[in-house]
Amino acid sequence: MNVFYLGFCQDFHLEIIRSNRELMGWIPTYAVVYETEVERFRSMFPTCPVSGQLDVSLARLNPDYAQNFTHQLDNDVLSEFHSVESNFYRMCDRRDFDGYSFNTTERRRHYYRLLDQWLYILKNHRPDLVLFPDTPHTLWDYIAYAVCEQLKIPTLMHTTNTILGLTPIVNKIEFSEIPSDAIYRTELKNQKSDFDLPADLEDFWKSKTSLTEDFKPYYVKALEEKAKLRTTPMWLRLWKKLLTQGLSFFPQLIKTLQYKINAVKNLQFYHAIKGLPFAEITQFSTFTFWKKLSLTKAIKKEGAFRLKELQADYESLATNEVPIDSPFVIFFMHYTPEKTSVPDAGPFADQYLAIDMLSASMPEGWLLLVKEHPYQFSPEMPNFNTRTKYDYLQFLNNKNVRLISTAVDSFYLIKHCKAVSTLTGTVALEGVLQGKPALITGYAWYKNCEGMFNCLTQNATQKALAQIAGGYVPDMYKVRLYFKALGQQWKRSYHMSYYFRAQQKTENITMDENVKRVSYNFMSAYQHYYGLRAQSASS
Repeated sequence: MNVFYLGFCQDFHLEIIRSNRELMGWIPTYAVVYETEVERFRSMFPTCPVSGQLDVSLARLNPDYAQNFTHQLDNDVLSEFHSVESNFYRMCDRRDFDGYSFNTTERRRHYYRLLDQWLYILKNHRPDLVLFPDTPHTLWDYIAYAVCEQLKIPTLMHTTNTILGLTPIVNKIEFSEIPSDAIYRTELKNQKSDFDLPADLEDFWKSKTSLTEDFKPYYVKALEEKAKLRTTPMWLRLWKKLLTQGLSFFPQLIKTLQYKINAVKNLQFYHAIKGLPFAEITQFSTFTFWKKLSLTKAIKKEGAFRLKELQADYESLATNEVPIDSPFVIFFMHYTPEKTSVPDAGPFADQYLAIDMLSASMPEGWLLLVKEHPYQFSPEMPNFNTRTKYDYLQFLNNKNVRLISTAVDSFYLIKHCKAVSTLTGTVALEGVLQGKPALITGYAWYKNCEGMFNCLTQNATQKALAQIAGGYVPDMYKVRLYFKALGQQWKRSYHMSYYFRAQQKTENITMDENVKRVSYNFMSAYQHYYGLRAQSASS
């Protein structure tokens, strides 16, 4: 079976590609990887065309395809992709760090170039399957995915889930279910007496339902660690690491320095090209290293200043007082732009739409509390132009909406609310584990769990709130069944290196074993969605 691997950029992803070929006969016929991995990929798969992610991001066609390239766009084609175009323009905010680096004309031209190229590639070199390591959300991969949808080419992608390595794989962004949902439905039909979850899931369940452990995603914890480090002098940080790591500190220090230098040299991170008009990004490669570094630092400094102002504006409009004597729904905002909002939430990536819909659907006398994601104000995050004071003022145009300070404890809000609401974030699952119903306005992997209401329309939102006002609370036995199904379907694995590094502190999964498990989960998901047995390498 011929497979495209689009965005498998991390070093161990190449081992996953090899594993898929050896275990299932999934032959790579095109791949997009980091520039630093191109040569290694070619040595491992010498007959497979490969592109660096930067080239693909800038719509530079692979030489293997460029020779016979023909344009694909006309009025009918563009009409078919109209909804894709609007989502694409939202995603472009990821490239528009400061609000003036990627204008409307540039966005439209870039969209046409990417769409033209991916239509040609996928029509003329049609694979049997396209794999993405994560939900496509970085412009080029989203267009590639959209073309696959139009041409009915099978796709698989991981969702984002930090729960014990049980990472669901879905077949599309707007999926109807994850494979473990089929097991869940069977479990619901055959409910029996109490049961024990596997030990690791049981520990997880107890910690989350008893509030003995926080529910913060990995990236929030990482940012908190970075924030703490910023308050400690550099020399002291290095000294502490030397004392705790011994001689192994020095090779690790050299590796970290090389990593940071390459990040600037090779444009591996978006912040390295912010501040330049998109059309001039190619000029970045002509700059000296020190000019690149200087530009990056200047933009970060400007971003930190703007975010500090934005946070002050938000807090001036927010309150620390939680109206526990009034019924309320708490809406937790998402950091944007990010995949959990664009594309996972569709049009509700513009979060004011979700807030307006919820506000209009509230029962009489109920309030809608809105809490900003605290890392919308973090200088460690890559954008500072996607939220303004006027967004917050627009929320407050709804008479039943209140902004809540980021200093207010989220668990306290969940404890006293009638329901939790968000786009697709794990806070909805956190609420259900605390016995609170949740209203979600996007394609969250857990959307079919007991206690979840999918509120993509005003009618669905009104019905959900009426049911909640009538006294509905989640059946915790059914929630446990959902976790039981998760454990039965998926082998614990980590598809991104930062997940894998995080688990090494508490688990003993080797990289080789992790790669095999990722392959198994891909095969399991493929069989579920496409009803076909993955071809064996020996057949």
